[in-house]
Amino acid sequence: MLAVGAVGWKMVAGVVIFAGALSGGQTVLNNQSLNSTSKLTVSYSPSQRSRSTFTISCLAHSISGTHPNKKAICAAIAKQGVRLFAPVPAGTACSQIYGGPEIATIAGTVKGHKVNAKFSRTDGCQIARWNSAIALFTFPGYSTVTGRIEVSPTCPGPQRLGQICTNPSATGTVTFSRGSQKSVQATAVADIGFSLLLRTGSWTVTGDSPNAMSCASSTLTVPTRSEVVLACDTGMR
Repeated sequence: MLAVGAVGWKMVAGVVIFAGALSGGQTVLNNQSLNSTSKLTVSYSPSQRSRSTFTISCLAHSISGTHPNKKAICAAIAKQGVRLFAPVPAGTACSQIYGGPEIATIAGTVKGHKVNAKFSRTDGCQIARWNSAIALFTFPGYSTVTGRIEVSPTCPGPQRLGQICTNPSATGTVTFSRGSQKSVQATAVADIGFSLLLRTGSWTVTGDSPNAMSCASSTLTVPTRSEVVLACDTGMR
């Protein structure tokens, strides 16, 4: 296995070998014999508050996996191979443009090469690298949902004029469920909230918070609504 810190790539006996450190992550490739099979796991985080994981399997005569854009990904891999995951060359001058908090890690094998790559949008070079592999980060049928847990009242006894007795962004767990499908959970962080990828359709939203006795449930239709505020009661009176 090759896991190196300088960047570059070369052909050795018809095999692509990468060496490199990349800003915001490392790409590790294993020099194995080439074949037509690619199997990957993509972990995507729209923010530091959540992560969604998908699988892709590109075989000679079939495509499978949970990633909703798997056909486009397999087409990109067929065209570019491991070059799709190449790091930014060391010493590259990158514009200091922040593209957003999104982070993705890709692990698996591509045509016999072991791949462990990280993508981000922290500067101009990383944004360009992200865009060159955009099929990996496109999720048809999904939308990003954000929200927070609002806890009240937080003041004991009668509320005085001008007194703020609501915590607008508390810690807790939010659960999205519908029918017999597996529920999806997100962790709400104090003063930040939560975000996650969610399939389009109607969901029942429930939650709990260590700062409250109970939380009211609500319904969410994606993508008609993309923000959730879950009201929780502390029981203070």
